[in-house]
Amino acid sequence: MSGRKGHRLAVAHRAGPSLCGLFRKRWLWAAIALSLFLHAAVVYVPFLQEAFSTSGLDAGDYASVRVPETVASSAL
Repeated sequence: MSGRKGHRLAVAHRAGPSLCGLFRKRWLWAAIALSLFLHAAVVYVPFLQEAFSTSGLDAGDYASVRVPETVASSAL
């Protein structure tokens, strides 16, 4: 049993940290970028807004969302 545990530790050590090769995963980054693009399109493109019943936020909306977060974090 201890031999298997030692082997697992050795393999994990050779592989390195899990984030080591994060920037080499092109398909992962492409999927993330595509997802962000499609989300933004659904929220801000007029005919997609109608199809999905969404509406975009303007600068005032973003400001009203960020102020309570700042107040809440400073209160802690």
